Amino acid sequence: MAHRTASFDKGHKTQRQMKNSFKKTYGVEGLIDWQANIKAGKATLVITFTGGGLTSYGVTPAQYTTENALYQRIIENSKEFASGRIKLIRSTKIEEPEKGHSAVTDMDAVEKVVPKVKKQEVLSVYNCSDARIWLKEHKNISVVGKSKADIIEIAAANGVSFPNLFK
Repeated sequence: MAHRTASFDKGHKTQRQMKNSFKKTYGVEGLIDWQANIKAGKATLVITFTGGGLTSYGVTPAQYTTENALYQRIIENSKEFASGRIKLIRSTKIEEPEKGHSAVTDMDAVEKVVPKVKKQEVLSVYNCSDARIWLKEHKNISVVGKSKADIIEIAAANGVSFPNLFK
């Protein structure tokens, strides 16, 4: 008798088989560390949010980052996420190379020397001051005295976008 314990037996794709996978960072504001017990049917998923703090730049939420599509789905369908206790801070698309290409081009040689910059959306930035701080802390780029248009251009050149900066 075969045991069917994993949902992958039912035709679901594994994370490696998925073309459009994402690396997502979730946050809990006002806490330094937090261990969340998220119910998923009869099971409980235990997730540890860490790294929160209070600095001169402001409050940093406790964070949890995962590429696991199943964990992302459980978190985003949880009551904690729906109530706003857990928030999506950033989502980065992970681009997997296409299989079956054997011809080597000049661009292939360039990409081996200069790696592709992954596009990163930072949802927690709402104004130019937050953008300046984020770029300094995460990319070590100083944009002091730059205009909003310059900040957006510099961020884009480094693979970062601030979609909430326009709101």
